[in-house]
Amino acid sequence: MPLYPNIVIPRPIPGMATEFVLVMEKLEGTKLVDALKVEQAKMAAAQGKTLEEFEQEMMTKYVSGELYREAKKKYTPSALIVNTYASLVRTINQIKN
Repeated sequence: MPLYPNIVIPRPIPGMATEFVLVMEKLEGTKLVDALKVEQAKMAAAQGKTLEEFEQEMMTKYVSGELYREAKKKYTPSALIVNTYASLVRTINQIKN
């Protein structure tokens, strides 16, 4: 069972590929970039902004490094969490061995 059932990877077409060119089957459906635009538009609307305003704000945050700092602050575990996890892993390894 695939890990991501809604994602399909096109198959290569045998005999049409060269060392520098890969020919793959054409897939029907929504392009990833188009689906991302739809999601960005929803996020922008939730913030009361147009898609263009939202994109400009995100680009400004990205270029300034603010977007990275926000993500790092939000998603980086604390030292306590890391140490607790490491202790748990060590304990499990000791029990197994």
